[in-house]
Amino acid sequence: GEYANRIFKGKVTRTSKSIDQRARTLRVEVDLANDDRALVPGMYVQVAFNLKPTSFVHVPASALLFRTAGPQVAVIDNGTVKFKDVTIARDNGNFVELASGLSPGEKVALNISNQIAEGDRVTVRDESKTAEAK
Repeated sequence: GEYANRIFKGKVTRTSKSIDQRARTLRVEVDLANDDRALVPGMYVQVAFNLKPTSFVHVPASALLFRTAGPQVAVIDNGTVKFKDVTIARDNGNFVELASGLSPGEKVALNISNQIAEGDRVTVRDESKTAEAK
């Protein structure tokens, strides 16, 4: 298009603070200089965010459980399920960064059934799914 190689620098000023769980998206507002009115309402743009590196714990998105109490992760400790409240810092699609609630190395359950309860005994099939510090 007409502006294919043009870069507009901006700053995120607001978010909806709520992730659309079906689309896995978050609505944001960005303030940027548009003095020549090159950008008009209804246009589609490609956006890249320059994010600072973090020390958050990364888990597969399939480890997240959205419950009435808030987001949780099922941790497997000695073959027993324990649910932990977590705080989501960033959603990167297939992986999610957690600001709190989980420590690196903890074993997380993926795609867990709603029928599994706290304290249930389970058998781990893939030992490689642990929380990672990045």
